[in-house]
Amino acid sequence: MRAQKLKTQLLFIYGAIPLALLALFLYLIQKPDFLFWWDERFHALVAKNLLNYPWIGQLYPLEVFENASTSSAWYNSHIWLHKPPLFSYIEALFMKVFGVGLFQFRFASALSMLLLYFSFLRIQILLDLDKWTASFIAAGLCLNPFLLKLMMGWQGMDHNDLAFITCISLALWMILAYQQKKSTGRLILISLFIAAAVLTKWLAGFLPFLFWFLADYKGGRIQDLAPKLKALGISLILIAPWYIYTFWTFPTEAKAAFAFNQEHFAEVIENHQQPWYFHFHQWGSHFFLLLALIPLALILNKASMKAKPMFRAAAFSVGFVLIFFSLAQTKLPAFSFIALPLVLILLSRLSPKKPFWRYISLGFLLLAFAQMAYLPFVDFADRYPENQARAQFYRSLKGRLSPDAILIGAKEFSNIEAQFYCDYLVLNRSTPSSFLQKMESSQRPIYQIVYDEEGREKELRPLP
Repeated sequence: MRAQKLKTQLLFIYGAIPLALLALFLYLIQKPDFLFWWDERFHALVAKNLLNYPWIGQLYPLEVFENASTSSAWYNSHIWLHKPPLFSYIEALFMKVFGVGLFQFRFASALSMLLLYFSFLRIQILLDLDKWTASFIAAGLCLNPFLLKLMMGWQGMDHNDLAFITCISLALWMILAYQQKKSTGRLILISLFIAAAVLTKWLAGFLPFLFWFLADYKGGRIQDLAPKLKALGISLILIAPWYIYTFWTFPTEAKAAFAFNQEHFAEVIENHQQPWYFHFHQWGSHFFLLLALIPLALILNKASMKAKPMFRAAAFSVGFVLIFFSLAQTKLPAFSFIALPLVLILLSRLSPKKPFWRYISLGFLLLAFAQMAYLPFVDFADRYPENQARAQFYRSLKGRLSPDAILIGAKEFSNIEAQFYCDYLVLNRSTPSSFLQKMESSQRPIYQIVYDEEGREKELRPLP
Protein backbone atom coordinates (compact mmCIF):
# COMPACT_ATOMS: atom_id res chain seq x y z
CA MET A 1 0.00 0.00 0.00
CA ARG A 2 2.79 2.39 0.94
CA ALA A 3 4.72 1.47 -2.21
CA GLN A 4 1.63 2.22 -4.30
CA LYS A 5 1.23 5.63 -2.64
CA LEU A 6 4.88 6.42 -3.32
CA LYS A 7 4.50 5.38 -6.96
CA THR A 8 1.42 7.59 -7.33
CA GLN A 9 3.24 10.49 -5.72
CA LEU A 10 6.24 10.14 -8.03
CA LEU A 11 4.02 9.88 -11.12
CA PHE A 12 2.19 13.04 -10.11
CA ILE A 13 5.29 15.04 -9.19
CA TYR A 14 7.54 13.93 -12.05
CA GLY A 15 4.83 13.24 -14.63
CA ALA A 16 1.46 14.92 -14.27
CA ILE A 17 2.62 18.30 -12.95
CA PRO A 18 5.42 18.87 -15.49
CA LEU A 19 3.20 17.67 -18.36
CA ALA A 20 0.43 20.05 -17.30
CA LEU A 21 2.95 22.88 -17.02
CA LEU A 22 4.43 22.08 -20.41
CA ALA A 23 0.98 22.11 -22.01
CA LEU A 24 0.37 25.56 -20.52
CA PHE A 25 3.79 26.81 -21.65
CA LEU A 26 3.27 25.59 -25.21
CA TYR A 27 -0.15 27.21 -25.35
CA LEU A 28 1.19 30.54 -24.09
CA ILE A 29 4.16 30.77 -26.47
CA GLN A 30 1.90 30.48 -29.50
CA LYS A 31 -0.55 33.12 -28.25
CA PRO A 32 1.28 36.26 -29.47
CA ASP A 33 1.52 35.78 -33.24
CA PHE A 34 4.17 38.45 -33.61
CA LEU A 35 7.51 39.47 -32.14
CA PHE A 36 7.55 41.94 -29.28
CA TRP A 37 9.56 45.16 -29.50
CA TRP A 38 12.19 44.87 -26.75
CA ASP A 39 14.11 42.69 -26.98
CA GLU A 40 12.50 39.69 -28.62
CA ARG A 41 12.69 40.88 -32.21
CA PHE A 42 16.48 41.34 -31.97
CA HIS A 43 17.01 37.95 -30.35
CA ALA A 44 14.81 36.25 -32.94
CA LEU A 45 16.58 37.77 -35.93
CA VAL A 46 20.07 36.98 -34.58
CA ALA A 47 19.02 33.35 -33.97
CA LYS A 48 17.53 33.10 -37.47
CA ASN A 49 20.66 34.55 -39.09
CA LEU A 50 22.76 31.89 -37.34
CA LEU A 51 21.05 29.35 -39.61
CA ASN A 52 22.73 30.95 -42.62
CA TYR A 53 26.02 31.92 -40.99
CA PRO A 54 26.62 29.97 -37.76
CA TRP A 55 30.13 31.30 -37.04
CA ILE A 56 29.07 34.56 -35.40
CA GLY A 57 25.88 36.38 -34.43
CA GLN A 58 24.63 38.86 -37.03
CA LEU A 59 21.79 41.35 -36.85
CA TYR A 60 22.20 42.55 -40.43
CA PRO A 61 23.81 40.29 -43.04
CA LEU A 62 25.75 43.33 -44.32
CA GLU A 63 27.46 46.35 -42.76
CA VAL A 64 24.46 48.67 -43.22
CA PHE A 65 25.41 51.19 -40.53
CA GLU A 66 29.11 51.91 -40.71
CA ASN A 67 30.95 51.34 -37.41
CA ALA A 68 27.73 50.34 -35.58
CA SER A 69 29.33 47.05 -34.50
CA THR A 70 32.16 48.94 -32.84
CA SER A 71 29.96 51.37 -30.90
CA SER A 72 27.11 51.21 -28.39
CA ALA A 73 24.58 51.11 -31.27
CA TRP A 74 24.18 47.34 -30.97
CA TYR A 75 20.68 47.61 -32.50
CA ASN A 76 22.23 48.62 -35.85
CA SER A 77 25.16 46.23 -35.85
CA HIS A 78 26.30 43.72 -38.42
CA ILE A 79 28.42 41.58 -36.09
CA TRP A 80 26.23 41.10 -33.01
CA LEU A 81 28.14 40.55 -29.77
CA HIS A 82 25.72 42.48 -27.57
CA LYS A 83 25.03 39.29 -25.59
CA PRO A 84 26.95 36.01 -25.31
CA PRO A 85 25.83 33.44 -27.89
CA LEU A 86 24.60 30.30 -26.16
CA PHE A 87 20.88 31.08 -25.94
CA SER A 88 20.88 32.28 -29.56
CA TYR A 89 22.46 29.02 -30.73
CA ILE A 90 19.90 26.98 -28.80
CA GLU A 91 17.02 28.95 -30.38
CA ALA A 92 18.66 28.55 -33.80
CA LEU A 93 18.95 24.80 -33.23
CA PHE A 94 15.22 24.47 -32.60
CA MET A 95 14.48 26.44 -35.77
CA LYS A 96 16.95 24.30 -37.71
CA VAL A 97 15.20 21.11 -36.57
CA PHE A 98 11.56 22.24 -36.60
CA GLY A 99 11.57 25.11 -39.11
CA VAL A 100 11.66 28.88 -38.78
CA GLY A 101 8.73 30.35 -36.89
CA LEU A 102 7.70 32.06 -33.69
CA PHE A 103 6.59 28.86 -31.96
CA GLN A 104 9.84 27.09 -32.82
CA PHE A 105 11.87 30.10 -31.70
CA ARG A 106 10.08 30.31 -28.32
CA PHE A 107 10.05 26.54 -27.78
CA ALA A 108 13.48 26.69 -26.14
CA SER A 109 12.08 29.03 -23.49
CA ALA A 110 9.17 26.68 -22.80
CA LEU A 111 11.71 23.94 -22.11
CA SER A 112 13.69 26.37 -19.93
CA MET A 113 10.60 26.84 -17.79
CA LEU A 114 10.23 23.07 -17.50
CA LEU A 115 13.86 22.78 -16.41
CA LEU A 116 13.16 25.49 -13.83
CA TYR A 117 10.38 23.33 -12.37
CA PHE A 118 12.71 20.34 -11.99
CA SER A 119 15.56 22.44 -10.57
CA PHE A 120 13.26 24.17 -8.06
CA LEU A 121 11.79 20.79 -7.12
CA ARG A 122 15.11 19.04 -6.61
CA ILE A 123 16.67 21.97 -4.70
CA GLN A 124 13.90 21.69 -2.09
CA ILE A 125 13.94 17.90 -1.90
CA LEU A 126 17.72 17.91 -1.44
CA LEU A 127 17.13 20.26 1.50
CA ASP A 128 14.78 17.70 3.09
CA LEU A 129 11.44 19.18 2.16
CA ASP A 130 8.47 16.90 1.70
CA LYS A 131 8.04 15.97 -1.99
CA TRP A 132 4.47 17.27 -2.16
CA THR A 133 5.50 20.56 -0.57
CA ALA A 134 8.44 20.91 -2.94
CA SER A 135 6.31 20.17 -6.01
CA PHE A 136 3.61 22.67 -5.05
CA ILE A 137 6.11 25.49 -4.48
CA ALA A 138 8.10 24.63 -7.63
CA ALA A 139 4.94 24.58 -9.76
CA GLY A 140 3.71 27.80 -8.18
CA LEU A 141 6.96 29.56 -9.03
CA CYS A 142 6.70 28.37 -12.63
CA LEU A 143 3.24 29.97 -12.81
CA ASN A 144 4.72 33.34 -11.90
CA PRO A 145 3.45 35.88 -14.47
CA PHE A 146 6.82 37.60 -14.78
CA LEU A 147 8.61 34.37 -15.68
CA LEU A 148 5.81 33.41 -18.07
CA LYS A 149 6.08 36.79 -19.78
CA LEU A 150 9.81 36.26 -20.22
CA MET A 151 9.04 32.92 -21.84
CA MET A 152 6.49 34.52 -24.19
CA GLY A 153 8.83 37.37 -25.15
CA TRP A 154 6.37 39.87 -23.66
CA GLN A 155 8.71 41.06 -20.91
CA GLY A 156 11.89 42.89 -21.92
CA MET A 157 15.14 40.86 -22.01
CA ASP A 158 12.79 37.88 -22.46
CA HIS A 159 14.43 34.60 -23.49
CA ASN A 160 17.93 35.68 -22.55
CA ASP A 161 17.06 36.41 -18.92
CA LEU A 162 14.98 33.24 -18.63
CA ALA A 163 17.84 31.10 -19.96
CA PHE A 164 20.19 32.83 -17.52
CA ILE A 165 17.97 32.18 -14.49
CA THR A 166 17.60 28.55 -15.63
CA CYS A 167 21.36 27.98 -15.92
CA ILE A 168 21.94 29.48 -12.46
CA SER A 169 19.19 27.28 -10.99
CA LEU A 170 20.54 24.11 -12.61
CA ALA A 171 24.04 24.88 -11.30
CA LEU A 172 22.76 25.37 -7.74
CA TRP A 173 20.76 22.14 -7.98
CA MET A 174 23.94 20.27 -8.98
CA ILE A 175 25.94 21.91 -6.18
CA LEU A 176 23.44 20.68 -3.59
CA ALA A 177 23.39 17.24 -5.22
CA TYR A 178 27.20 17.15 -5.16
CA GLN A 179 27.28 18.06 -1.49
CA GLN A 180 24.94 15.18 -0.76
CA LYS A 181 26.88 12.66 -2.86
CA LYS A 182 30.17 13.62 -4.41
CA SER A 183 30.84 12.35 -7.92
CA THR A 184 32.84 13.40 -10.96
CA GLY A 185 29.68 13.50 -13.08
CA ARG A 186 28.01 16.03 -10.81
CA LEU A 187 31.17 18.12 -10.66
CA ILE A 188 31.25 18.24 -14.47
CA LEU A 189 27.56 19.22 -14.58
CA ILE A 190 28.22 22.08 -12.15
CA SER A 191 30.97 23.31 -14.47
CA LEU A 192 28.76 22.92 -17.56
CA PHE A 193 25.82 24.83 -16.13
CA ILE A 194 27.98 27.68 -14.81
CA ALA A 195 29.79 27.92 -18.14
CA ALA A 196 26.39 27.96 -19.85
CA ALA A 197 25.30 30.82 -17.57
CA VAL A 198 28.38 32.90 -18.40
CA LEU A 199 27.94 32.16 -22.12
CA THR A 200 24.34 33.35 -21.80
CA LYS A 201 24.79 36.60 -19.88
CA TRP A 202 28.30 37.50 -18.89
CA LEU A 203 30.23 37.13 -15.64
CA ALA A 204 27.28 37.20 -13.24
CA GLY A 205 26.95 33.55 -14.25
CA PHE A 206 29.68 32.74 -11.73
CA LEU A 207 27.22 33.46 -8.88
CA PRO A 208 26.77 29.75 -7.92
CA PHE A 209 30.48 29.59 -7.06
CA LEU A 210 29.99 32.35 -4.49
CA PHE A 211 27.26 30.35 -2.77
CA TRP A 212 29.27 27.11 -2.96
CA PHE A 213 32.43 28.62 -1.48
CA LEU A 214 30.47 30.30 1.33
CA ALA A 215 28.41 27.19 2.11
CA ASP A 216 31.62 25.26 2.82
CA TYR A 217 33.35 28.05 4.75
CA LYS A 218 33.93 26.56 8.17
CA GLY A 219 36.55 27.03 10.82
CA GLY A 220 38.10 29.99 9.07
CA ARG A 221 38.71 28.20 5.76
CA ILE A 222 36.88 26.75 2.75
CA GLN A 223 36.39 22.99 3.05
CA ASP A 224 37.02 20.67 0.05
CA LEU A 225 38.63 23.43 -1.96
CA ALA A 226 40.20 21.16 -4.59
CA PRO A 227 36.97 20.03 -6.32
CA LYS A 228 35.70 23.60 -6.34
CA LEU A 229 38.84 24.82 -8.05
CA LYS A 230 38.59 21.91 -10.47
CA ALA A 231 35.00 22.88 -11.35
CA LEU A 232 36.08 26.50 -11.76
CA GLY A 233 38.90 25.41 -14.06
CA ILE A 234 36.59 23.29 -16.21
CA SER A 235 34.15 26.21 -16.48
CA LEU A 236 36.93 28.54 -17.59
CA ILE A 237 38.11 26.01 -20.17
CA LEU A 238 34.56 25.81 -21.57
CA ILE A 239 34.10 29.59 -21.57
CA ALA A 240 37.50 30.66 -22.90
CA PRO A 241 37.24 29.46 -26.54
CA TRP A 242 34.35 31.81 -27.34
CA TYR A 243 36.11 34.86 -25.94
CA ILE A 244 39.41 33.92 -27.58
CA TYR A 245 37.62 33.42 -30.90
CA THR A 246 35.69 36.70 -30.79
CA PHE A 247 38.58 38.84 -29.52
CA TRP A 248 40.91 37.26 -32.11
CA THR A 249 38.53 37.35 -35.11
CA PHE A 250 36.50 40.47 -34.30
CA PRO A 251 38.74 42.39 -31.89
CA THR A 252 37.18 45.83 -32.31
CA GLU A 253 33.60 44.55 -32.06
CA ALA A 254 34.40 42.30 -29.08
CA LYS A 255 36.13 45.11 -27.16
CA ALA A 256 33.23 47.46 -27.85
CA ALA A 257 30.65 44.88 -26.65
CA PHE A 258 32.61 44.08 -23.50
CA ALA A 259 33.14 47.77 -22.69
CA PHE A 260 29.45 48.50 -23.26
CA ASN A 261 28.52 45.73 -20.85
CA GLN A 262 30.84 47.16 -18.19
CA GLU A 263 29.29 50.61 -18.62
CA HIS A 264 26.01 49.30 -17.19
CA PHE A 265 27.49 49.52 -13.69
CA ALA A 266 28.95 53.03 -13.83
CA GLU A 267 26.54 54.76 -16.24
CA VAL A 268 22.83 54.91 -17.01
CA ILE A 269 22.48 53.11 -20.33
CA GLU A 270 19.55 53.72 -22.69
CA ASN A 271 17.59 55.73 -20.09
CA HIS A 272 17.25 52.80 -17.66
CA GLN A 273 17.56 55.06 -14.62
CA GLN A 274 15.76 53.96 -11.47
CA PRO A 275 15.91 54.73 -7.71
CA TRP A 276 18.29 52.74 -5.52
CA TYR A 277 15.45 50.56 -4.16
CA PHE A 278 14.26 49.53 -7.64
CA HIS A 279 15.24 45.86 -7.35
CA PHE A 280 13.71 45.53 -3.89
CA HIS A 281 10.49 46.91 -5.37
CA GLN A 282 10.70 44.43 -8.27
CA TRP A 283 10.93 41.51 -5.86
CA GLY A 284 7.95 42.80 -3.92
CA SER A 285 5.94 43.36 -7.10
CA HIS A 286 6.61 40.07 -8.86
CA PHE A 287 7.47 37.53 -6.15
CA PHE A 288 5.50 38.75 -3.13
CA LEU A 289 3.80 35.33 -2.75
CA LEU A 290 7.16 33.62 -2.39
CA LEU A 291 8.51 36.30 -0.06
CA ALA A 292 5.39 36.06 2.11
CA LEU A 293 6.27 32.42 2.89
CA ILE A 294 9.56 33.43 4.54
CA PRO A 295 8.17 35.33 7.57
CA LEU A 296 5.44 32.70 7.85
CA ALA A 297 8.08 29.96 8.02
CA LEU A 298 10.03 31.94 10.63
CA ILE A 299 6.94 32.18 12.81
CA LEU A 300 5.91 28.54 12.45
CA ASN A 301 9.31 26.88 12.56
CA LYS A 302 10.51 26.38 16.13
CA ALA A 303 13.72 24.63 15.08
CA SER A 304 15.12 27.37 12.83
CA MET A 305 17.85 26.43 10.36
CA LYS A 306 19.05 30.01 9.94
CA ALA A 307 22.26 29.35 11.87
CA LYS A 308 23.38 26.69 9.38
CA PRO A 309 26.24 27.55 6.97
CA MET A 310 24.08 26.92 3.90
CA PHE A 311 21.47 29.40 5.12
CA ARG A 312 24.14 32.00 5.76
CA ALA A 313 25.68 31.35 2.33
CA ALA A 314 22.33 31.77 0.59
CA ALA A 315 21.49 34.90 2.59
CA PHE A 316 24.86 36.48 1.83
CA SER A 317 24.59 35.59 -1.87
CA VAL A 318 21.10 37.08 -2.14
CA GLY A 319 22.32 40.20 -0.35
CA PHE A 320 25.30 40.44 -2.69
CA VAL A 321 23.06 40.26 -5.78
CA LEU A 322 20.66 42.91 -4.47
CA ILE A 323 23.43 45.29 -3.35
CA PHE A 324 25.45 44.86 -6.54
CA PHE A 325 22.55 45.55 -8.89
CA SER A 326 21.26 48.35 -6.67
CA LEU A 327 24.65 50.06 -6.94
CA ALA A 328 24.67 49.59 -10.72
CA GLN A 329 23.50 52.76 -12.45
CA THR A 330 21.59 50.87 -15.17
CA LYS A 331 18.65 49.01 -13.65
CA LEU A 332 16.41 46.54 -15.47
CA PRO A 333 13.63 44.42 -13.90
CA ALA A 334 15.06 40.91 -14.17
CA PHE A 335 18.69 41.63 -13.27
CA SER A 336 18.38 40.55 -9.63
CA PHE A 337 16.07 37.59 -10.29
CA ILE A 338 19.08 35.32 -10.78
CA ALA A 339 18.85 35.11 -6.96
CA LEU A 340 15.49 33.29 -7.23
CA PRO A 341 16.90 29.78 -6.55
CA LEU A 342 18.92 31.23 -3.66
CA VAL A 343 15.74 32.65 -2.10
CA LEU A 344 14.24 29.19 -2.52
CA ILE A 345 17.19 27.73 -0.61
CA LEU A 346 16.57 30.25 2.19
CA LEU A 347 12.91 29.29 2.33
CA SER A 348 13.73 25.57 2.30
CA ARG A 349 16.07 25.92 5.25
CA LEU A 350 13.42 27.83 7.19
CA SER A 351 10.40 25.71 6.26
CA PRO A 352 8.88 23.57 9.04
CA LYS A 353 9.24 19.86 8.31
CA LYS A 354 5.61 19.38 9.33
CA PRO A 355 2.55 18.11 7.40
CA PHE A 356 0.69 21.43 7.71
CA TRP A 357 3.39 23.16 5.60
CA ARG A 358 2.22 21.01 2.71
CA TYR A 359 -1.20 22.66 2.86
CA ILE A 360 0.37 26.10 3.01
CA SER A 361 2.43 25.27 -0.07
CA LEU A 362 -0.74 24.06 -1.81
CA GLY A 363 -2.32 27.41 -0.97
CA PHE A 364 0.74 29.09 -2.51
CA LEU A 365 0.20 27.08 -5.71
CA LEU A 366 -3.50 27.98 -5.89
CA LEU A 367 -2.78 31.67 -5.37
CA ALA A 368 -0.05 31.54 -8.01
CA PHE A 369 -2.50 29.96 -10.44
CA ALA A 370 -5.06 32.69 -9.70
CA GLN A 371 -2.39 35.33 -10.24
CA MET A 372 -1.59 34.12 -13.77
CA ALA A 373 -5.09 33.01 -14.78
CA TYR A 374 -5.63 36.03 -17.05
CA LEU A 375 -2.66 35.26 -19.32
CA PRO A 376 -4.29 32.56 -21.50
CA PHE A 377 -7.16 34.93 -22.28
CA VAL A 378 -5.17 37.98 -23.39
CA ASP A 379 -6.12 39.01 -26.93
CA PHE A 380 -2.72 40.08 -28.23
CA ALA A 381 -3.99 41.03 -31.68
CA ASP A 382 -6.43 43.45 -30.08
CA ARG A 383 -3.89 44.80 -27.59
CA TYR A 384 -1.09 45.23 -30.15
CA PRO A 385 -2.84 45.75 -33.51
CA GLU A 386 0.16 47.42 -35.12
CA ASN A 387 2.44 44.48 -34.33
CA GLN A 388 -0.16 42.02 -35.61
CA ALA A 389 -0.76 43.93 -38.85
CA ARG A 390 2.97 44.28 -39.50
CA ALA A 391 3.54 40.57 -39.02
CA GLN A 392 0.74 39.71 -41.45
CA PHE A 393 2.00 42.18 -44.07
CA TYR A 394 5.58 40.94 -44.13
CA ARG A 395 4.59 37.27 -43.97
CA SER A 396 2.45 37.82 -47.06
CA LEU A 397 5.57 38.89 -48.98
CA LYS A 398 7.49 35.71 -48.31
CA GLY A 399 8.40 33.97 -51.56
CA ARG A 400 6.83 36.66 -53.77
CA LEU A 401 10.01 38.61 -54.51
CA SER A 402 13.50 37.80 -55.72
CA PRO A 403 15.60 36.39 -52.84
CA ASP A 404 18.00 39.34 -53.14
CA ALA A 405 15.22 41.96 -52.95
CA ILE A 406 15.68 44.95 -50.64
CA LEU A 407 12.79 46.74 -48.93
CA ILE A 408 13.37 50.32 -47.84
CA GLY A 409 11.47 52.89 -45.79
CA ALA A 410 10.56 50.74 -42.77
CA LYS A 411 9.79 52.48 -39.50
CA GLU A 412 12.58 52.68 -36.97
CA PHE A 413 13.44 49.19 -35.65
CA SER A 414 10.35 47.61 -37.27
CA ASN A 415 12.66 46.36 -40.01
CA ILE A 416 14.20 43.99 -37.47
CA GLU A 417 11.12 41.81 -37.02
CA ALA A 418 10.27 42.33 -40.72
CA GLN A 419 13.45 40.45 -41.70
CA PHE A 420 12.43 37.57 -39.45
CA TYR A 421 9.01 37.35 -41.11
CA CYS A 422 9.87 37.71 -44.80
CA ASP A 423 13.51 36.67 -45.42
CA TYR A 424 14.41 39.86 -47.32
CA LEU A 425 16.80 42.63 -46.36
CA VAL A 426 14.55 45.34 -44.88
CA LEU A 427 16.03 48.77 -44.18
CA ASN A 428 14.62 51.51 -41.97
CA ARG A 429 14.30 55.20 -42.72
CA SER A 430 17.57 56.06 -40.99
CA THR A 431 19.63 53.87 -43.33
CA PRO A 432 22.65 55.87 -44.57
CA SER A 433 22.21 57.16 -48.13
CA SER A 434 25.69 55.87 -49.00
CA PHE A 435 24.57 52.30 -48.35
CA LEU A 436 21.38 52.77 -50.38
CA GLN A 437 23.41 54.11 -53.31
CA LYS A 438 25.70 51.11 -53.03
CA MET A 439 22.72 48.75 -53.20
CA GLU A 440 21.24 50.60 -56.18
CA SER A 441 24.48 50.22 -58.08
CA SER A 442 24.51 46.49 -57.31
CA GLN A 443 21.38 46.05 -59.46
CA ARG A 444 19.48 44.36 -56.66
CA PRO A 445 15.70 44.91 -56.89
CA ILE A 446 14.59 47.61 -54.44
CA TYR A 447 11.06 48.25 -53.21
CA GLN A 448 9.68 51.21 -51.28
CA ILE A 449 7.30 50.37 -48.43
CA VAL A 450 4.03 52.30 -48.75
CA TYR A 451 1.85 53.05 -45.70
CA ASP A 452 -1.89 53.61 -45.33
CA GLU A 453 -3.62 56.49 -43.56
CA GLU A 454 -3.12 54.85 -40.14
CA GLY A 455 0.60 54.50 -40.71
CA ARG A 456 0.54 50.75 -41.27
CA GLU A 457 2.38 48.91 -44.02
CA LYS A 458 0.11 48.64 -47.06
CA GLU A 459 2.05 47.64 -50.18
CA LEU A 460 5.37 47.78 -52.01
CA ARG A 461 6.31 50.08 -54.85
CA PRO A 462 9.23 48.96 -57.03
CA LEU A 463 11.90 51.58 -57.63
CA PRO A 464 13.18 52.09 -61.16
